[in-house]
Amino acid sequence: METNSGSIKYNVIYKSNINLTLYDSFGGEVKTLVNGVQSPGLYEIQVNDDNIRSGVYFCRIYHGDKFETKRVLYIRENPNKTT
Repeated sequence: METNSGSIKYNVIYKSNINLTLYDSFGGEVKTLVNGVQSPGLYEIQVNDDNIRSGVYFCRIYHGDKFETKRVLYIRENPNKTT
């Protein structure tokens, strides 16, 4: 699983139920990004949500009976910023 620029990339090795969830630094669930059966392949999803504040989060992916957790720094752009 890789994270970068507001997107999360992950690889599904075999057809199985995938659950990809974002947690805050206290372990509270913030948002389920993926929950369902997916076929093998490389996937990329965008994390764009007005309700998610800038900060440190943890992204956990369950793939069958295995899981992986990554620390993620999410920084929101200021929509009112002028250049």
